[in-house]
Amino acid sequence: MAGIIYSCQDKDANSFLDASGEELTFSSDGGTQYATIFASGNFTVTSSEAWCKIEKIEGEKNDNLKITVERNEGTERTATIEATAEGLDKITITVKQALFIPTITVKEGNVNIGDTLNFTLEITSNILFTIETPTWIEGNSSNVPAIGTKTYSFTASPIGDVGVRAGKILLKANYQGVDTIVGVPVLQGDPTVILVGKDAATTVPAEKCTEGWQLTNAVDWLLFDGYVVLGGADGLSQLSASYRIYATDEGNYNFNLKGATWGTTATMSIYVDNKMTKLISVPQNANDDPSSATGFWVKLGDVALTSGMHTVKFLYNLGSGGGVFDFDKYTMTYNGNITTPDPEPDPVVSKSAPVTIESDACTEGYAAVMPLDWLFNKETYIIIGENEPASYKVNVTDAGNYDFKLNAATWSSTASVGLYIDNNTTATATVPISKIDNTIDYLFVSLDNVALPSGKHVIKFKLLNPEGQTLNFNKFTITSHP
Repeated sequence: MAGIIYSCQDKDANSFLDASGEELTFSSDGGTQYATIFASGNFTVTSSEAWCKIEKIEGEKNDNLKITVERNEGTERTATIEATAEGLDKITITVKQALFIPTITVKEGNVNIGDTLNFTLEITSNILFTIETPTWIEGNSSNVPAIGTKTYSFTASPIGDVGVRAGKILLKANYQGVDTIVGVPVLQGDPTVILVGKDAATTVPAEKCTEGWQLTNAVDWLLFDGYVVLGGADGLSQLSASYRIYATDEGNYNFNLKGATWGTTATMSIYVDNKMTKLISVPQNANDDPSSATGFWVKLGDVALTSGMHTVKFLYNLGSGGGVFDFDKYTMTYNGNITTPDPEPDPVVSKSAPVTIESDACTEGYAAVMPLDWLFNKETYIIIGENEPASYKVNVTDAGNYDFKLNAATWSSTASVGLYIDNNTTATATVPISKIDNTIDYLFVSLDNVALPSGKHVIKFKLLNPEGQTLNFNKFTITSHP
């Protein structure tokens, strides 16, 4: 509100006509506000627009002018209220109303239907809309769309032998030829699955992991509200936490993770369906302020998800500084369509020259990338488990026999490495690998005289009979057999 406006005539110093403000603003929803007209005698008021109605309240000195503005379903608009009194200059109050922006919001970001088939959505809208449901969801007869906030009821049919199914409830409106569509992801059949889609961000507590080592604490000075601990024991399963996720929309999803570590060189790897997609440094932040909005949050960046079911795994890599990772929660927010980069050419295998392939170039399989290891003294390598092989694409230009030399190490005394070509379930070649004894030397394992036909192939390495141990895998070289 602006200051009071004074307008007095010289011929009568006791005559006045003033207003409590120069301007009133209303949202597109409209509503009622009050103003005060100060006058020494009778006055009249008028409005320039029919949508801005005024009512003079007799006998009141304050708030004696009631202004009611109708709902605006168009562009920004302005009305002028004039107050006049005989012998005095008129005064004006400008009334501004914001343009109409169609808005539909849903309190529930998504719905996961368990044993109870009935569920509700609280929908707030400033425009009439229609409701579309999947064939296996039926809306209640009372679900008549209305402007304002209202609770709408739905019932899902029994899932039977389907197992898991997902869909969207769509809320649709059209204003001046422009569509407004809001989707509510709905999943039925597995309460452990986390729904994510383009319509709303999803926050996941760390303790909802479906597999992986989890030491759950109720209260902690770092994070306060419950978390899981990754690290602090031997074995890959004790460093990771996995989550079953159903993406209703294909696209890039921005991941942000809240947690803390005392480690000085730790990293976090993200795997989608057992393939690593990200490796991010995790700063030491044990002394951060838990009340800070940015404290403990690690930006993991975009991860591409196709529509459907996925397993997302976070693997904490101790690094040289050690220390566990207190994992509180993470968020997923849709961040646009997936852009597919031009594929890298497959490594060429020929008789003319050896080719060396780094282990972290695997195209599928379990690749636990670690920073700076005492075994290999290189920045990254991968870990292969008994059921977690690593695969590589190659382009063989010269058919013939080739020797494979692997740079790898294991703590198992009974393990062998198997080499598989394409979709063969029987190993083309196997070789025992010796157990390491705290050596820092590079260890090499050879699989010789392997026949490779010309063309593109997939080479897969598996760890056989490892007694629960894993294989640290650095790189391998393919050379023509003499």
